[in-house]
Amino acid sequence: MTTRLIQIVPRRSISPEGVGDYARLLAEQLLRDHAIRTVFVSGSPLPPHERLRDEWETHELAERTSAALRATLDGITGGAPVPILLHLSGYGYQDKGTPLWLATGLERWRRSHAAAPFVTIFHELFATGPIWGSAFWLGPIQAWVARRIQRLSTAGIATTGPYAALLEGWRGERPGSTIALPVFSTIGDIENPIPAVERRASLAIFGRAGIYDAVYRERITQIEAFVIANKIDEIIDIGHRTEAPPPMIGAARVRSVGKASTTVLREELGSARFGLLDYDADRLAKSTIFAAYCAHGAVPICLSDAAGQNDGLRPGKTYLKLAADDATPVVDDAALEALQHGAKNWYQPHSLKSSADVIGRLLRQSSATTGRI
Repeated sequence: MTTRLIQIVPRRSISPEGVGDYARLLAEQLLRDHAIRTVFVSGSPLPPHERLRDEWETHELAERTSAALRATLDGITGGAPVPILLHLSGYGYQDKGTPLWLATGLERWRRSHAAAPFVTIFHELFATGPIWGSAFWLGPIQAWVARRIQRLSTAGIATTGPYAALLEGWRGERPGSTIALPVFSTIGDIENPIPAVERRASLAIFGRAGIYDAVYRERITQIEAFVIANKIDEIIDIGHRTEAPPPMIGAARVRSVGKASTTVLREELGSARFGLLDYDADRLAKSTIFAAYCAHGAVPICLSDAAGQNDGLRPGKTYLKLAADDATPVVDDAALEALQHGAKNWYQPHSLKSSADVIGRLLRQSSATTGRI
């Protein structure tokens, strides 16, 4: 018997959208493995030409207000306690990352639907920054919104262990559960990736335009040293760039792929020996690019000065970390094999299939008294 689930997302757009893509893939897996069919609620009114139209029933809010949210949910459920899976990323629902309307609307809905399972995936909690930046002033309000929603949820899912610990503290004595579940690859997984030692000595650099300065300007000398030391002969640059990468780094030719389809991405990452990203190593568990490298067998290399030992990750065991003052690592065949296996083994418990199993279980546990899932 197929049951219904409402997934609330920031937007469903034809443009690439991290949280939206994550939710769509999760919907596909929940239907395939658990007979749970998603109805989407999009929290962003979009022009008609930007709306994603696919096989999934989608209700777009006419405006970002608590009244519009409540009316949309009531229209879908008809008063029945249908489970909700909320994807919380504050900036997706409000330009300053403080969607008070979302918290208020959910509080009002919960008053009359207290028996319905309500699981929240906290993709972000709140921003931080120096006193002269907006994040310093907005962060406490963002945290207040997240705290309100956590206390409404029958279960909370954080993408990193430190996030989960904070959420658990916010829950206090209220009933419910909080778990850490690192993100899965939004371009799919490879069950049996090509061994790293059998791959061409290549390095993939995958990311949005903002990665350019870190990779090709600020850390170019360090990357060149790594390329030379590990005899890399090709660099595959993947993603939108406003400026062309250099044609060569060390002895490696740089091949620009640009924005690529999922098929091309999977082919490139499934054959690259290494995959480079610029990211806070303490939060790697929430990076879909890091997950994509792990899932496709490309040994991840993270440019970061952070310790990078959260969520079971260990530099030199599950990935390589290059801090600004690190010596250049030389990776032999044995180390390559160990790193690839370490990254893949770390990733498996929260692959797309594993994540859908965890979320399906949380929905069932939350609905033990309703019989709805």
